[in-house]
Amino acid sequence: MSARVATVCRCRLDGRGLFFVWLGGRRTPDRVAATKSGRIRGFVSEHEARTFAKAASEHVDKKVIRYDFDRVALWCNTGTTKDVDCNFVNDAWNFFIDVRAVGACASFDRAHRKANKCYDKVFWGLNLPAMTPKGRSYEPVWRTAEIKLMKDVLRAGLDNLRSRL
Repeated sequence: MSARVATVCRCRLDGRGLFFVWLGGRRTPDRVAATKSGRIRGFVSEHEARTFAKAASEHVDKKVIRYDFDRVALWCNTGTTKDVDCNFVNDAWNFFIDVRAVGACASFDRAHRKANKCYDKVFWGLNLPAMTPKGRSYEPVWRTAEIKLMKDVLRAGLDNLRSRL
């Protein structure tokens, strides 16, 4: 067991459902479970994913986390400065960072570096209680160029995810 905790993730990608296991590392970075050759371990059922997660970690979260990558793809094609959902973008972006931990992806790395300030705005837009003064909130104002940078990151993340399945 190299992971401290595992979480089963239910995903929608290209019109089909599948399950992944996210592993919170002890001696390794947080990542999506993968083979030694860098292929993401996909499962057809929650039961299969849980069985793997129990063998790969000390603790398995009871809650299943859901990701809709078809919605990510749709936002990449239609999203504007007016419809940035910081929780949605942050969740997808962080998942793609954890997919990146499986193996190198130059296009994702390049896009992620260029959009680093956008990531910060997304993060602050979460208005996490521990970081937001009581009675205050932050609502990011987005420029078209920033939306393009974020879409580039998410598209590269989607491409990397697809290439590793």
